[in-house]
Amino acid sequence: MKAIFIGVGDAFDERETNTSILIDFEGTRILLDCGFTVPKSLFSLIPDADSIDAVFISHFHGDHFMGVPYLLGHMRSAGRKSPLTFIGPKDIEQKIISAVNFAYPTLLSKLEFNLFFEPLTAGEAAFNNSVVIKSVPVVHSVDAFAIKMKCNGFSLYYSGDGCPGDEAFKLAEGCDFIIHESWGIEKGSASHGSVSKSIELARYAGCRTLALIHVYSRLRDKLSLLYKSGAFAGEDFEIVLPEQGDELIFN
Repeated sequence: MKAIFIGVGDAFDERETNTSILIDFEGTRILLDCGFTVPKSLFSLIPDADSIDAVFISHFHGDHFMGVPYLLGHMRSAGRKSPLTFIGPKDIEQKIISAVNFAYPTLLSKLEFNLFFEPLTAGEAAFNNSVVIKSVPVVHSVDAFAIKMKCNGFSLYYSGDGCPGDEAFKLAEGCDFIIHESWGIEKGSASHGSVSKSIELARYAGCRTLALIHVYSRLRDKLSLLYKSGAFAGEDFEIVLPEQGDELIFN
């Protein structure tokens, strides 16, 4: 399994691309969230417009899904032919179509590839006959979901935005790799997580690696100094503070 960090920033970060990660499960590639600033960075790192099989949208804030019109427009221009699936909350189809039609009213009719929509369900669902997906709600200012993906014995948890509740802790249990929104350091907010909460969840889950992403832009430099000083060392798992373009590979 390989994770490519397309962006690690918060909603209005002037330096960092919105948080987005491309997950490659043995050739099945799923993009986790696609905010305003994601597509430019995505296609700079990975020019092949056919390289993504699906896009998971955790919730409908602009920094997590408003890059979709750009994404589809670029794919059309690049001659994509293979279908693309969107996975997300129950109104995923309506939200995506509305956003694209608002930005480019004729774009959908010009696509030369099919779009499919898979709303999240209460149980597990398989994508591409290889990746098993399960989701739970998290505490955020709008309906938002964390996701667990399993493939050939490897499991990954992605928080999207929000503070994890009991369901999220249970979902993350046993995951090898956790990617968690860490807007704050010691404390997040009523609708955001924090570094300390991410570490708490990772301890509970017994993971191998925790990646801290979506850090509040005004705190990122401070967190980087703490990280480099070894302030988060001593855990039974690896903690990483990824930067745009970083890759993590798990065997």
